[in-house]
Amino acid sequence: MRSTAFTRRSIIKALGAAPVFGPLLPLLESDAEAAPAAPRLIIFFSSPGMTTTYPNSWAPAGADAAFTLRPGTVLEPLEPMKKKLLIVDGVDNLAFRDSPNAGGHPVGMGTILTGHLEANDKSGGTAGWPLGPSMDQAIAARLGGLRTIQLGVNVDRDEILGTRLCYLAARQPLAPQNNPAAAFDSLFKDFRPPTATGAPDPEFERLRALRKSVLDNVRTDLTRLRSRLGMADQQKLEAHLDGVRKIEGRLSAPIEAAAGCASPIKPPTGTFETEAAVPQAGRLQMEIIRSALACNLTRIMSLQWGKAFSSWRYGWLPQPMPAEIHDISHAKPEDTVNAAHMTRAMRWIAEQSLAMMQLLDAVKEGDRTLLDNSIFMWCTEISRSNSHDYRNMPFVLAGSGGGAFQTGRYVRGNGAPTNKLYTSIAHAMGADLETIGDPRYGTGRLPGL
Repeated sequence: MRSTAFTRRSIIKALGAAPVFGPLLPLLESDAEAAPAAPRLIIFFSSPGMTTTYPNSWAPAGADAAFTLRPGTVLEPLEPMKKKLLIVDGVDNLAFRDSPNAGGHPVGMGTILTGHLEANDKSGGTAGWPLGPSMDQAIAARLGGLRTIQLGVNVDRDEILGTRLCYLAARQPLAPQNNPAAAFDSLFKDFRPPTATGAPDPEFERLRALRKSVLDNVRTDLTRLRSRLGMADQQKLEAHLDGVRKIEGRLSAPIEAAAGCASPIKPPTGTFETEAAVPQAGRLQMEIIRSALACNLTRIMSLQWGKAFSSWRYGWLPQPMPAEIHDISHAKPEDTVNAAHMTRAMRWIAEQSLAMMQLLDAVKEGDRTLLDNSIFMWCTEISRSNSHDYRNMPFVLAGSGGGAFQTGRYVRGNGAPTNKLYTSIAHAMGADLETIGDPRYGTGRLPGL
């Protein structure tokens, strides 16, 4: 008998159940069969690099658990979450170092989550496309093809290197959704969380009954299909049946199990494409992330603030930038005026990071919080912005991934490749990958996390 490669979607289609499974596809193709406390991953990206005086304007004082966030630095706004932080630097983006392409910011953006970059310029810009998936997609694939969500804030629609952070595979960039209203509709349009009193919502219960009925029918058909398969395919089919049983268990669980789940307020319609809309769009996107993760609609999400060559002037600050932030990011270190401007801009991004952490930390999951059961990672495409430096990359992690990481620490990577940091995150998420990116730069995990 010819061997068949089974996937959830192919089985649904083979059974002729695709139409009735419309409401269930997000459930089946995401991690909804996982326990509510399964680790989540939130990637929080900002550009253009950290500061013109990095690491002096960024790095904490001290080391390990005896660190402090120095006054006036970029990270000072994160003080309220200090005990839940895992600050990491001293890791190098070696794919950037080895890229033969010109253009610091696009190269940095193409390599920061992927760990490799092609040499040929096929992007229409100054660098080539990555030759593999970004770390979020590698983890999602290893965990069975989890659904991932990419959100953006004022990211260009044009698909060129420097505007894309996440990649499904080699030369396959993923466009982030800039519009919070559209993001809301894609996730919550047909979703019915518990009511404010904790009582089941009638429409939610109707959908749950429908889903259980569909699952019963599919389980019967899958069982009938078993007799037509060879031993190897029977084992694959049994794994899918086990997934169906887990989903049934979740659908039968008391509604109180989703007490931390509530859909966000529907964002207003309209354009969010302008720079002036950045603060509002960012806040709405963060609320969507909080709710999507709390309701277990996905486990992996990213939020991309702008792009390489950012033109933002941060007009919402009391003292806006005198020029585009990308231009300011190339001021010389001794230019104290522009150094102060750059630091103020990055402190604002740090404040948004804090807001995201606080939204996650407000959702209780047993004796932990959604943040505790997550790995939040703030990153940027280069370290010191005016030199396009790929060394000593700055990372801010928060949350322990359900206990996988020890937080409240400042850890140095001592020149290890970013591959190792991402592999550590993969293992914390339950994905037993040996490396992420080009294995020439090393395999295994980053020590000390």
